[in-house]
Amino acid sequence: MLAMSGKNLIFGRNKYRDEMANEETNKLKYTIALVAEFAKKYGIAEKQAYNYMQRFKGTDYLSSFYDVLHTQSFEDAIESMSIICQRNGGKLIYHSA
Repeated sequence: MLAMSGKNLIFGRNKYRDEMANEETNKLKYTIALVAEFAKKYGIAEKQAYNYMQRFKGTDYLSSFYDVLHTQSFEDAIESMSIICQRNGGKLIYHSA
């Protein structure tokens, strides 16, 4: 928010904008953590995990269902992501721990 007071500009905080930025930051941090855990689960590099998830629609699924996925354990989220990727042509097979 920007308000004019004489010749001085007053900058205020925009609560909505701050909340949106915080939500985006949380989504980004969760995505990074999930990719790292996915990579560890399958014994591949994080870059390979991200590319795999992107190629086989896992990142689309994550984007669409973040609100649900981030409430699950990483193990459950990885299982869900694996199933989505398999349905879209991915060849990695999920095995529970």
